[in-house]
Amino acid sequence: MRFLRFIFVFGALLHLGGGHWGVLQGIAWAKMLVEYSQADGLRDGIVKTFDGEHPCEMCESITKGRESEKQDPLAPVRADGFKLKELLPMSVIHIQRRDFPLPCQPVVWPVTRVVAQWSPSTDTPPPRTAIS
Repeated sequence: MRFLRFIFVFGALLHLGGGHWGVLQGIAWAKMLVEYSQADGLRDGIVKTFDGEHPCEMCESITKGRESEKQDPLAPVRADGFKLKELLPMSVIHIQRRDFPLPCQPVVWPVTRVVAQWSPSTDTPPPRTAIS
């Protein structure tokens, strides 16, 4: 269970730091390296993969995703031209107070009235001891 928590926290930190783009880029480079090496040999495959002139579809979509994140991270989220706060219901909420009878009186601290006190019972005589 501890290992799963570690994996979850590591993944969350990776995502918050933008590391998901790096992971995706690494996958894209590995895919490109395999494809270009099969076609042109290992040396030319490495050169084509990392020269930046031969990007694959995945590399282009990663670049677009990074640019869309960098535009304005504090901009309000919009859906079909509306701001997010316009989509939320903002009507006035009325809370009605109802007076329900309580089963007992409320206790106010410090309690000024003592209902009962315990004291040892003195109604019975003490036990007798047998003298032999």
